[in-house]
Amino acid sequence: MFRKARHKRTDAQLQPVAAASVAVVPSSPKSNAPNPLSAVEGDGIVLIGKGTRINGDITDCTLVEIQGILEGRVAAKAVIIRDGGGFKGELQAEHLEVHGIVEATVQVNGLLDVRKSGRISGAVTYKQLAVEVGAVIAGQLVTPENAPPPRIEQTLQFIPRSDGHLDGANGAFANGHTAAF
Repeated sequence: MFRKARHKRTDAQLQPVAAASVAVVPSSPKSNAPNPLSAVEGDGIVLIGKGTRINGDITDCTLVEIQGILEGRVAAKAVIIRDGGGFKGELQAEHLEVHGIVEATVQVNGLLDVRKSGRISGAVTYKQLAVEVGAVIAGQLVTPENAPPPRIEQTLQFIPRSDGHLDGANGAFANGHTAAF
């Protein structure tokens, strides 16, 4: 039904290709030869798709998004662990957003944002922290010494009632409960 077209090649069509310039980097750590990749600055994006499992290191990246599973070390400006995704190992980032599972030693130089489906366990160092209701953080949380003290976003004022209970400043809490101390 279908036929493959057959073409005869002539020697005139087969021309030699000029050799490309290739830098060979010796694998020996004792070599004094410069590594041509050492000057390449990271601005890449890495996506580990759902259903993918990778063991290895990712460094010098702008964004790493994990929908699958990654075990290893990551150093990036921003890392997002999506719901259903997971990371195990060592992680260093300016910004970390967690919807999935992280079992790691984590250092976040900016905002650590843990969403309601997020789970983190391990030693976690962060500068700023945002935790959504429902998120789970288990392990050691450390703020660096140079981080500003945490600030309170909302202050609740309690007003004593005549029966000895305390109500919120609006007369009651939004859910209708009162606090008794």
